[in-house]
Amino acid sequence: LPTYKEIKQLFPLLPSQHCFIEKSRQTVRSILNGTDPRLLLIVGPCSIHDHLSAKEFATQLRKLAQTVASQFFLVMRVYCEKPRTASG
Repeated sequence: LPTYKEIKQLFPLLPSQHCFIEKSRQTVRSILNGTDPRLLLIVGPCSIHDHLSAKEFATQLRKLAQTVASQFFLVMRVYCEKPRTASG
């Protein structure tokens, strides 16, 4: 798998993607400091080995996030590569 830095170079963020990330980070901050009453749920696979399965998971999680948005804010947590995976 390519490193995080290589992925960032190969696939720079679109302005809309950057906006989504910043808005999501602000929502997380608001939940953690108590100004947003929702619960923060951080979910996802431990690491990605199959990008198609990860994309399918993300698509399903987004649908669920929209359904439960009034009570929960869902964040997909995933690693593209673990140190022990890369170094054996």
